[in-house]
Amino acid sequence: SDSQATRCGCVVCGEGRHLMLRSLKELEGYRVSATDGDIGKVSSFLFDDERWTIRYLVAKTGSFFDQRLVLLSPMSFRQADWSTGLFHVAL
Repeated sequence: SDSQATRCGCVVCGEGRHLMLRSLKELEGYRVSATDGDIGKVSSFLFDDERWTIRYLVAKTGSFFDQRLVLLSPMSFRQADWSTGLFHVAL
């Protein structure tokens, strides 16, 4: 519904899809939550400036001394939970 779209920071286009109207910068630092628990934090995004699409989410995983940067495909993206700071992925 339109009121639900307003609460989540989205607009509904003519095809009934929700379109995000938030900055990707707002997602940096969000916890990345997979189906079996948190896997790290959003570090940044790799953006294709010719096609205007996100190519990968860059997540920091591991501890301070054993930190890794992992690329996650947009195919795994599910939703951002703005109230809890979680970015859900299907992994």
